[in-house]
Amino acid sequence: MAQIAVSMPQGARMMSPESGQDWKHCAATLAAILFLAFAPALPAKAGDAPGTDLRAQALELYPADDISSADRDGAYDVPAGAKSEKAYQARKLLTQASAGGDKTADRLLAQMLEAGAGGRRDRAAARIHYARSGNRAALWRLGLLLLDGKGGPRNLPLARMLFKQSDDKGQIDASYEYARMVELGLGGPKDPAEARAIYEKTLKWCHGDIADRYARLLDAGLGGPPDPKRAGELQLKAVSCHNRYFEIPAILARPLSLHRETIRQVQRQMKADGDYDGAITGRVDAATRRALRKLL
Repeated sequence: MAQIAVSMPQGARMMSPESGQDWKHCAATLAAILFLAFAPALPAKAGDAPGTDLRAQALELYPADDISSADRDGAYDVPAGAKSEKAYQARKLLTQASAGGDKTADRLLAQMLEAGAGGRRDRAAARIHYARSGNRAALWRLGLLLLDGKGGPRNLPLARMLFKQSDDKGQIDASYEYARMVELGLGGPKDPAEARAIYEKTLKWCHGDIADRYARLLDAGLGGPPDPKRAGELQLKAVSCHNRYFEIPAILARPLSLHRETIRQVQRQMKADGDYDGAITGRVDAATRRALRKLL
């Protein structure tokens, strides 16, 4: 059974839609999620673990587990053959496995529904199956749909709660989303100090957005004392994790605050990309500055 709490965080309220029609849509979606999340599963075939064979057959036909979440532009990284007959059959098998109580199949089916693989896109149905699954990745993806208002009304308090549940289970992407909402006061109280603590506990992972946002808090002294030197280091970590140079202005502005090894890392990365032909010096020298400015 999916462990999804339905109480709101303290101080948070359910969304108040502007029209009666939106309220009915919200209520219907929530009712469907709760029914499917907590209703008894249909019986599986005798002698089988719930849906396991069906799920295995589906994944042989189409790699549904490789479907990414949507990026900032709303695009998905979807394996080839998403509109093929094999993908259609895989989605059908996952639907059967889901009906048999396979919670992993629920997550995989939701990913196909969200991205439109193996049939038409149906984010409303994806919400329901993510809720039924209840695992950390499913809770994170469901939170994203609620955060963006895709497949139903936008609901920031519920999205924040789901990100917190997923964070508690170890989903690093959910840790980022939860900390960002806490930092900005979205869907609940604003608490930059708590956001710092959440970002800090995830730094062992290479997550560029976490490093970037934490660096901004440290630089501005929000939620705690300012620490420009560490902010500079984290911005370089963001560069490395993202494998791109959107933090170049910070590198150029604070070259003396950065360790030489992290500067070498940037120089090696630019050289590997063909954007730098200078020496690996560990200093933001004239040649390095020229290369960085060209990438701005």
